[in-house]
Amino acid sequence: MLDRIKTYANEGFLYYGLEVCEHANGLRFHLVQVQQKKQELVILEEASFVTLHELANTIQKELPFFLTVHTKEVLTKLVASTHTDTIEAVVHTSFPNLDFTNFYYEVVRTKEQLLISICRKEQLDSFLEELAGLQLKVVAISLGFSPISNSAPYLPMGKVLVSNKELVIENEKVSAVNPNSGDENRTYTINGLAVKSTHLLGFSSILGHLLKSTDADGNLQDAKAHLRSDFTNKRHFKLLLRSSLVFILGLLFVNFLIFNHYYEKVGAIEEALAVNDANKEQLLRLKAEVKRKEDRLNAVLAMANSRTSLFLDQLVQSLPGSLVLNDVQYQPLQKPIRASKPVLLINNSMIVSGQASDNSDFYSWIAALEKLAWIDHVETTDYDYSSRNSSDFSIKITINER
Repeated sequence: MLDRIKTYANEGFLYYGLEVCEHANGLRFHLVQVQQKKQELVILEEASFVTLHELANTIQKELPFFLTVHTKEVLTKLVASTHTDTIEAVVHTSFPNLDFTNFYYEVVRTKEQLLISICRKEQLDSFLEELAGLQLKVVAISLGFSPISNSAPYLPMGKVLVSNKELVIENEKVSAVNPNSGDENRTYTINGLAVKSTHLLGFSSILGHLLKSTDADGNLQDAKAHLRSDFTNKRHFKLLLRSSLVFILGLLFVNFLIFNHYYEKVGAIEEALAVNDANKEQLLRLKAEVKRKEDRLNAVLAMANSRTSLFLDQLVQSLPGSLVLNDVQYQPLQKPIRASKPVLLINNSMIVSGQASDNSDFYSWIAALEKLAWIDHVETTDYDYSSRNSSDFSIKITINER
């Protein structure tokens, strides 16, 4: 798992193999796209182009390119393998008087032989600059048909076509090279994967990278290391930038959710506070109104109590012995008390009821009451004989407020 994460971070799982070859009618660009799925390879696309601009307009430019340059500027020789001479000595033997400061060379060791390819630096560098100008990310370079060593063990014995050459494969190595017009196209099966002959070298360069082949050597290694380092650094920066943006956007989204959650809570609390404030204000108003009315009532009651005491004292003092009081109502009700109805009183009035055993005393008492200063007049509202020696009476006294 860690290896897959590391591979994805460094290069991803999609690769382009690009072969630049030369035919009678000019350069051709053969492109193959390969995807690595766990331990399997899948060819997603095989295409050929006449110009690099046409190619650049149809590909994913952020993917790594494995470049194989197979033009007339690249010279390749097959020589017998030796374990005594150095790489530089072998190249000098094959290409006498070669100036290493002006040429790139690549040597691939196979069984019993060496594939030696050379190319002028200025030609290869100018081509790499053109690819960089089109934003194609080259991460590896191969010269001539040297990548074929990676797929030779999986190819059939005999003649194998590549873009503009015919290779003879014997004992998993190239034994001979013959010219080929490139008009014929064949399909080869490599470990169950069908690959066209025109895209065989591009596929082989990707295969060598995935198999971690170490057969190639030469003065291209520094250029390859620089290209790979540049690609990896840019990919890391891009992934880090994307991850940072995703993280920041995710953080902002979470912050928005939290803010929205608490904003709604605060809104509900503020609404409840507003309602409570309104209720509190209304309650305070009602409380003040009740207090005001209570104060008025207490004042009235205090005054009424003092006056009532005076009225009752004088009423009782004037009462003859033959009269008995049963009930005294000060400011009686106009109507019985009912729910949701106002309480109505008969102001400045007093209703007195009782029993009289002597009629003359009753009428004398009425006359005496009318002489009191606080009484305006007295009205007999009821006088009935309840028995032979007793009568029930009820009088209404109108109080003088002057």
